[in-house]
Amino acid sequence: TFVPGTFTITKRTLTVTAENKSKVYGEANPTFTATITGFVNGENASVLTSPVVLSSVATAASSVGNYSIVPSGAAAQNYNINFVSGTLAVTKRPLTIKADDKTKTFGSALPTLTATFNGFVNGDTSASLNPSVQLSTPATALSPVGTYPIVPSAAGSSNYSIQFESGTLTVTAASQVFRIDSANLRLTSGRFEMDVIAPAGSRVRLESSDALPGWTEVETKTVAMGEESVTFIVEVEGSQFYRAVIVP
Repeated sequence: TFVPGTFTITKRTLTVTAENKSKVYGEANPTFTATITGFVNGENASVLTSPVVLSSVATAASSVGNYSIVPSGAAAQNYNINFVSGTLAVTKRPLTIKADDKTKTFGSALPTLTATFNGFVNGDTSASLNPSVQLSTPATALSPVGTYPIVPSAAGSSNYSIQFESGTLTVTAASQVFRIDSANLRLTSGRFEMDVIAPAGSRVRLESSDALPGWTEVETKTVAMGEESVTFIVEVEGSQFYRAVIVP
């Protein structure tokens, strides 16, 4: 007497693993991919009755950090599907903070220091930085004519890798304008451009005095024909009086 038995073929395990990805803060998500292991008999993904679906909660606006890439959806008649999540790493975005160049004349107050930001995304602004950017310069109101660095610092952000670029503060000579018949001009430490208004063709002598009433000639110039003034450039140390007179 023959009694048949049963030969049971069970499903084979197929593993779908989401591959790790990375992107910079502010960028769209990359294309997600997966590897599938466990196929036999020369089979491949074509035997899946529904495709693999890969998703992540991360978006272009997601902050720096790690986010899961979750596989799902796949099915096959002869396979049990084992899903293994991957990781999407969001890295810091480069941000350049450059101090704006500024100019001031000797003796005047420092201008308001500002900076230009290059690299913000997702509607971020300088207000998004913590701490905010600090701008400083060694120059003061009485710094001599020349150039001085404007240095940005301190700014921080969890979503940006910050690079600082210095700017330049240029201190120019102060301009002083006076007429031949004007009162004596007192200047203090610095380099000055002195425009003296006088008739064309006249010879103008610039004089200085450490202690009035004594005067010493600094320089004599002739006002060119067709012009209404002549310019002197002086370097002042300490405090001195100046006047301009017409000479024969």
